[in-house]
Amino acid sequence: MKMLRVFLFSLLFLSQVQAAPLRSWKTPVPPGSGSTRESSDWRFHDQAGSPWRILVGADAGYVTYGSLNAANEGSKSGYALGGRLLVAYYWYSMVAEAGGGGAFISVKGQNPAGSILCASGCTDSILTKIPFLDASIRYRFGRYLQFGPGFQYNLGSDFALNTDVNSGRSNQGMHVGVQVVHEWERERKFRLGARWLTPISGTDRSVHQIQAFFQMAFDLPFVGSTSRPKRTLEQVSEEDLDRAAYSTPKSSLPMSIPETEPPKTSEEALEPVPVPTPAEE
Repeated sequence: MKMLRVFLFSLLFLSQVQAAPLRSWKTPVPPGSGSTRESSDWRFHDQAGSPWRILVGADAGYVTYGSLNAANEGSKSGYALGGRLLVAYYWYSMVAEAGGGGAFISVKGQNPAGSILCASGCTDSILTKIPFLDASIRYRFGRYLQFGPGFQYNLGSDFALNTDVNSGRSNQGMHVGVQVVHEWERERKFRLGARWLTPISGTDRSVHQIQAFFQMAFDLPFVGSTSRPKRTLEQVSEEDLDRAAYSTPKSSLPMSIPETEPPKTSEEALEPVPVPTPAEE
């Protein structure tokens, strides 16, 4: 549990890190040009460039295995650590992804005294290292929140799922569950999320796996999109802002002002203007 607390604290710390302000060079949509929905809907602006992404991340959480016979064995629980590599495709309202990963699971359980496994009681300790396949599809609730089902299929043996924990029988579990994801984007996408999984095949035990995860996204190579322009971001540092402030003139530049005629006095303004008569002409 100590490792789990350290991992969760690290995720919280990463989510609070403030990057330097970013300035977008994306051309704004002028009023009256193009679709009104495209100019107002965040999903059009959020998806710049290719809808494909590669995601890499780490998982950590708690796992529990129920007992098949409480008179002979106890339930087991412990921690699960791992990582995943996924390929994701973004629609305006959905996200679908698939890939693979690996997990390290450590569980322990106390067997009761007088059981057939040990007369005076003993502790079972099981370590499992397994690769797995992973897939999920989620609905996007606004810009940041996603929720949907998940699927995981273990490619190796999870011996904690066996009827007899001392047997080496291959027991590959197929798991289903749900995921909730908070996703945001700066120069790339980042995720904080949680998932719950339980097996639907390969075991008679009740198994629950609850994990938190952190992931970051990268562009998929050689895959582009011509439907929307690629949004590029320029990172502005405080040094740049200070340099701009020092380069600004402290006083206005001298400018030549054209001379104007002096205003007329009240006497000059009232002086009658001579008008020629026909005789003078």
